[in-house]
Amino acid sequence: MHAVLTYPVEAGVFLREHFNHWYCLSAYYLAKALSDVPLQLICPTVFMGIAYWMSGQPEEWDRFSMLWLANILLAFLGQSFGNAMGAGFESQIALFLTSVMIMPMFLVSGFFVHLDDISPYLSWLSWLSIFRYGLESAMIAIYGFNRPPLTCNQIYCHYKYPQKFLEDLGIKGNDDTVWFNLGMLGVFLLFSQMLLYLVLRYKAKHNKIGG
Repeated sequence: MHAVLTYPVEAGVFLREHFNHWYCLSAYYLAKALSDVPLQLICPTVFMGIAYWMSGQPEEWDRFSMLWLANILLAFLGQSFGNAMGAGFESQIALFLTSVMIMPMFLVSGFFVHLDDISPYLSWLSWLSIFRYGLESAMIAIYGFNRPPLTCNQIYCHYKYPQKFLEDLGIKGNDDTVWFNLGMLGVFLLFSQMLLYLVLRYKAKHNKIGG
């Protein structure tokens, strides 16, 4: 939600300096995109560096790298999508629309509702949910790739075998599915960046005509 409020705060300064020919739209867009990179890399990295090892996950860099990449892509997606919504609408409307669009993505991600239990009329929405791709990537990275049985000191452990956990979540793909999901997150990221640029271009042109 912080990203949604970024453009409205800077809109006045950006439009004034742009119309005074201090810099072009592409320069502003690239500067904003590049300035967000360090923070979007550092925060997920610090979080994953602590949560992954402290939760007792396998000490395998391949698994950690895939999980880290999924979190990085989601972080960049959230930033670019929030900026696009903030650039396209006023602050209050952007916050409302962002919530309205994000919540269905959560619901059809496969975490709250099993994908097999979603109505056929709504199941197609899951393919548009970035959280589905992020969830599946994370779960396969942790529990897939022939992970050995988990340590259990009880007589019966329902999730002793990692594959059982994936089956209960409805993740039926194989180990290659994680790369497909990461690729889809990359596609959504490119789309959101293109949308942000087009929205900024339209707003700049619209305000210039209006002036």
